[in-house]
Amino acid sequence: MPALKQLFFIFVGYAGMFLASRLSQKFIWKVAPFFYGFSLILMSALYFSYDKGMYLLTGTKRWLDLGFIKFQPSEIAKIAFILMLAKIIVQHEQQDWSDKWRSDKQLLKKIVAVSVPVFFLMAVQKDFGTSLVFVTIILSLLVISGIDRKILIISFQCFSNVRRGLDSVSLYRVGAQSTLHFYILNNINWIEF
Repeated sequence: MPALKQLFFIFVGYAGMFLASRLSQKFIWKVAPFFYGFSLILMSALYFSYDKGMYLLTGTKRWLDLGFIKFQPSEIAKIAFILMLAKIIVQHEQQDWSDKWRSDKQLLKKIVAVSVPVFFLMAVQKDFGTSLVFVTIILSLLVISGIDRKILIISFQCFSNVRRGLDSVSLYRVGAQSTLHFYILNNINWIEF
């Protein structure tokens, strides 16, 4: 039976990719804010209808339990977040900016405004691993956007500090439950057993 379930999800995934490839860019930009808002609602729903078994096992509320299906809303939020940031960046770049530094600061403010609700929900859910995925999404899109190198370096440093803070919180939890500790400092990774 598990094989049939996986085949079903593979079929749904391919059907979803096929349908998404048929959507126009104009339509995607139009629905991106609604999709983003819907993903935040799904992530907020974890406070009311989460998988109790996973909560007891991991101490996190990552899985939404709707009775007939269990899934992680953060997976939907990743797609919605990428689409929303892409829309913001494209619309920002279409404006005529005479001052590149001012333009990039405005773009960064918009990105932070969209990112804060996602990171708040991730922090409350204690889902630090997924938070790092969202950080990677932001940094990747900042690089692709062509933002000024100085702002990019400052952003990388800020996110690096946030990452270290999240790592230390996660390591504290893992350290209490396991003898395997991961120490991450700057760009050097090593494992202590």
